[in-house]
Amino acid sequence: MSPPIFALLFFTLVHLRLGSSALVSLTRGSFLSVERPSDVLVSPTGSFSAGFFPVGENAFTFAIWHGVPVCSGGSCVPVWMVSRGSPVNGERSRLSLTERGNLILTDAGKFIFPVWSLSNGSSKAAKLQLSDTGNLVLVDEGGETLWQSFDFPTDTLLPAQIIQRGTRVISSRSRYNYSEGSYSLHFSDDEVLRLIYNGPTLPVSYWPPPWLPGRFTSKSSRSAVLDSLGHFLSTDTFEFFSSDYGTILPRRLTLDPDGNLRLYSLNTSTRKWSVTWDAFSGMSCFIFGVCGNNSICSYDRTFGRTCSCVPGYERVDPSDWSYGCKPTFQLSHECSRDVGFVKVPYVDFYGNDYSSTSNITFKNCQSMCAGLCSCRGFQYTFDNGNGIYNCYLKTELFNGNNLPSFSGEFFIKVNKSVNFTKDQLQKRTRYNCTGGNKSEELDRKYRQERSSAVIRFMLWLAVAVAGIETVIVSLEGGGDVRHVRLVSWVQQKMRGPMESGWGSVRVEGIVDPTLMGNYDKRKMEALIHVALRCVEVDREMRPTMKEVVEMLLSYDDLS
Repeated sequence: MSPPIFALLFFTLVHLRLGSSALVSLTRGSFLSVERPSDVLVSPTGSFSAGFFPVGENAFTFAIWHGVPVCSGGSCVPVWMVSRGSPVNGERSRLSLTERGNLILTDAGKFIFPVWSLSNGSSKAAKLQLSDTGNLVLVDEGGETLWQSFDFPTDTLLPAQIIQRGTRVISSRSRYNYSEGSYSLHFSDDEVLRLIYNGPTLPVSYWPPPWLPGRFTSKSSRSAVLDSLGHFLSTDTFEFFSSDYGTILPRRLTLDPDGNLRLYSLNTSTRKWSVTWDAFSGMSCFIFGVCGNNSICSYDRTFGRTCSCVPGYERVDPSDWSYGCKPTFQLSHECSRDVGFVKVPYVDFYGNDYSSTSNITFKNCQSMCAGLCSCRGFQYTFDNGNGIYNCYLKTELFNGNNLPSFSGEFFIKVNKSVNFTKDQLQKRTRYNCTGGNKSEELDRKYRQERSSAVIRFMLWLAVAVAGIETVIVSLEGGGDVRHVRLVSWVQQKMRGPMESGWGSVRVEGIVDPTLMGNYDKRKMEALIHVALRCVEVDREMRPTMKEVVEMLLSYDDLS
């Protein structure tokens, strides 16, 4: 039985059996039983509950969640767990506060044994209680805190929960596998709050990305905190505001299994969570390892992130991309024998360079990879600054990213006997504007009508003038090329005072973010203005091709 279905059945049973007997605290000498649905700790106002949470068939862990003891629906998301990688049995397991003041989670399979324990070294612990902030606290007789869950987060930070030096937030393995995943959030030795990919080799920092402005560090402290209004502030000067900032709502900052850090807000009416901020908005392919080995990550503003295996490879686990892909062929033990290469344009595999060689011919670069048994492919890139070609041999095909702005070419090493279909070799981007066939490829996308001809010309010109390979503007749909929703969206982005001249319009909000600013913003703005003229509701108001050329020539002095 899948975890979501089991959880629904479990909490339905709880709802039938649970009355008003939920507990406000666990006192010394008492315990919470997995077999008693009423054994749930509830915060004073009912904002949070803590109890045994189902993570599989007959598998439970002790967890904290938002809201009432009856946890059901999409809002039922655990925000903290005990021993998340070691669930306990659905019978005879319990969380106990012993007479000696020790907090112990015991599993009752064939043998009863402790899965997790908290020893205070004294008998001061009086009770375990849950606060309205979602903090599970062990206190003494005087109410002083001896231990609190806020100091030991799992994959989530709650408002008022401080992350500081030594604190680690670790993602779950997958949506329904709550064991520790590959990503973590913590302060590094340089006092910067970072996201780390803990891969099979060395840990790698992938956020903040290198193109963002540097952060300032504090020698005296390292801490960061989220408030209930939606404002996050760190001592390294990083901060953000949620899209719904200013309203007190249930919130959680979660490091998701895909490595993206997201802030969620709970709609108290619909009981649904929605994302109100994330660290990689429109840039999710820059998350290390998100598609696993031997794969390519592509991002489209409409369709989101997609993963695909490189040519000649297939998925290891159809349900989990983090396991990556495996080859469908075998290479000869003689290395260079029966070796072929498949070209994959506009794809960069960041890192894992076996070697790099400058000022080298393509043939020599290819021969080096063919003769190296551990080489899985090579990147051949022209260095504009020095006017030479560079060769990079890769021992792993990791962090494959489909980048329209990437000027190099990558070649996958395969057995030359492998035959690929046209679909397998097709470039995995929304628009295939490669080589000298840009206008030809665009012709395949749009009908031969007056308005679509103008748009084809505009898109081609955007490629030629702005020096980019992908334009986010999509005018598909057949018939009249005017896409009402898209046009309205672009028009909204382009609205605003123009007195400040060029640059006042946020062109970067329209163009594909993966270009990372690799275009002339003023020229792109001019192209967008002309393109909007070409999709006027009244066809008679649309300019002719001659008028389009004249308008573009009038913008020629923008450089």
